[in-house]
Amino acid sequence: MPPDAPDTTEPGKSRRRALSDRGSALFLVANAAAVLMVLGGFGPWATATHRGTALGASGLGWFLIIGGFVAATLLWHPMKSRLRHAAIITVIALAGTAVSVVSLADVQSLIAHPGGPVSPVWGLYVALGSSVVLLAAGALAVAMQLLRPAAG
Repeated sequence: MPPDAPDTTEPGKSRRRALSDRGSALFLVANAAAVLMVLGGFGPWATATHRGTALGASGLGWFLIIGGFVAATLLWHPMKSRLRHAAIITVIALAGTAVSVVSLADVQSLIAHPGGPVSPVWGLYVALGSSVVLLAAGALAVAMQLLRPAAG
């Protein structure tokens, strides 16, 4: 519900605040996670002793950059279907989490690489953490929409 829309809940009953309520903690957490997904996607993901640093934007990080941007856009876009937006954001976050976990596993497997040790750095951890937080926020928003009482 937009912030300027009248509150139609019955007196004495609290209204559940979801992703669409711009003042809610869930909305703020989801926005922060989406922005951090973009930041993590652009950040460094791995560093090698003799080869330098690999940025997320030089490979799979683009999934997180685009996903974070789409999620943030959906959060600020007027919603006709709250459930649909929450479900799309949840799927985006799930994909971001999967990409981050696979990338972290790939980097971890190169720690004892013959060309020099490779180690994960902050961008990959930010991408993973923000994806997990956005996944939790999206899943919570979906659950809130599915469990809300029917109007009428």
